[in-house]
Amino acid sequence: MSDEAHFKPLVKFDRDTLDFVLGYEAGMLFARLDGRKPKKWSGTYHVENRAMLQKTADVCGYSVKIEESPDPSWIFATFTLYGKN
Repeated sequence: MSDEAHFKPLVKFDRDTLDFVLGYEAGMLFARLDGRKPKKWSGTYHVENRAMLQKTADVCGYSVKIEESPDPSWIFATFTLYGKN
């Protein structure tokens, strides 16, 4: 098995613009953090969404640690709910 991650959508979107993809990704993160309020959440995100990850963390009450991935088009992010280490 390879250590390399391969991502593909489960559902083909009607639009495949980068803005649509980034908005969808950010919306899914917001729904996860704001709705369920997990103590911690980690995920892999498009590097272009770095600023939105920070904004979403701030609005939802999380700190976020962002790390580079081996693939320069992706980043790893770990969200921790303030006061819930």
